[in-house]
Amino acid sequence: MVKIVVTGFGKFGNIIDNPTTKLAELLKDDANVHEVHVLEVSAEGVRAALAPLWQDAADPTVFLHMGVNGGSKQIDLEQFGYNLANFNIPDERGWVAKNETITANEAASLETTLPLEKFLAHCTEQGCKVALSNDPGRYICNFTYFLSLAQTKARPNHHIMVKLIVTGFGKFGPVLINPTTKLATQLKDDPIVHTSFVLEVSAQGVRAALEPLWAEAKDDDETTVFVHLGVHDGTKTILLEQVGYNIANFRMPDEQGWVAQNEVIVADQPDSIRTHLPLETYHAALKAEGLQVELSTDPEDEQLHSIKTLLGLLSTLDDANTPVAAHP
Repeated sequence: MVKIVVTGFGKFGNIIDNPTTKLAELLKDDANVHEVHVLEVSAEGVRAALAPLWQDAADPTVFLHMGVNGGSKQIDLEQFGYNLANFNIPDERGWVAKNETITANEAASLETTLPLEKFLAHCTEQGCKVALSNDPGRYICNFTYFLSLAQTKARPNHHIMVKLIVTGFGKFGPVLINPTTKLATQLKDDPIVHTSFVLEVSAQGVRAALEPLWAEAKDDDETTVFVHLGVHDGTKTILLEQVGYNIANFRMPDEQGWVAQNEVIVADQPDSIRTHLPLETYHAALKAEGLQVELSTDPEDEQLHSIKTLLGLLSTLDDANTPVAAHP
């Protein structure tokens, strides 16, 4: 899993009650957050507090640094940190930097590798007031951000993107309108999802559609997660399937006419394979979100809400390429 370290700031200048102090405190109990720190607003204090955290960031780690912009009416997602300290007021240890280089032998600016455009689209969709920015000032906020960008740039896997591929199914047997068709279609425009499409309900159709994606994922540097949506008409909940079984035994023909009878799916493979995704963690997180992962009077909307929440959890993975199945 990706480790998220959140920082806020304490008092400085005439800002006695820094709102990022309270935000940091509120985030301490968030299930997605690994550590929270309130930093002293000083160059020396920032270096002293963050140096051991940068050093310990062996696992994939995202540092989320929160700062105050008194002239902004929204959350600004900063795209760049600048290798320049130019303070209008002293920091909390009395230093007044005047056009000082923060890190020697570094570029004049560094850009985050996080996909801020996708984050912006997702946050806006959720009704949040968020904007992209390329000016974090030149005070301690920028000082902190540039140092973190420089430190994480020097490390392998300093940023990990997870590619999410979602599949639904088309018609089969008496099911002419498959709900996973609509779910997969609705998820096409989700900023977290890389690709979403509908599979023909046939063994040959599935192989033909997915084999190129499996091959691409095997050679890709990015982590790929396959989310396969299927129909289970005997349940009133969304089931996160833990195990796939190496047997095909069809009660009706697939869409190309094959009726498998106790056929092995893949030779030289075990009878079953368990996903190594932390489904227990996802289940707990869904419950913590207050979601009832079950059918309702408007089942497709309820299913989509739950699936989108699951995708948000999956987007934080650093596991190897792996599938997960969800049955609404």
